[in-house]
Amino acid sequence: SHEKLRRYAGLELDHGARDRGRTRFDTLLEQHARRADLWQLYVAKTLKAGDVAHARAIQLRLAKADLPPKQMRAALTRFSEFEASHGDAATQKVVKDLARAYVARQRDGMEVDS
Repeated sequence: SHEKLRRYAGLELDHGARDRGRTRFDTLLEQHARRADLWQLYVAKTLKAGDVAHARAIQLRLAKADLPPKQMRAALTRFSEFEASHGDAATQKVVKDLARAYVARQRDGMEVDS
């Protein structure tokens, strides 16, 4: 089950081989790309390990994932908070641009549906 794999991947990142943990999480996310909880756990475990650059890369991938609007808004908010703590003006601008692009895609999608 994905729950066991999630736990195993988390343990690998915390106490085992970091590369193997990343591979496990990446595999899980390929299979369950709409599971925002898996994305956020991956980011949290990566940050706990002190790898800010990889946590940023994960969140950039997450920003391009196909999540439901409510989950995407929450993910972008967390990404913005992450950059406020760990980034600079340039990285904060990247997140703002991603959020604007997401809102524009949502608006364009609604206009097509109307």
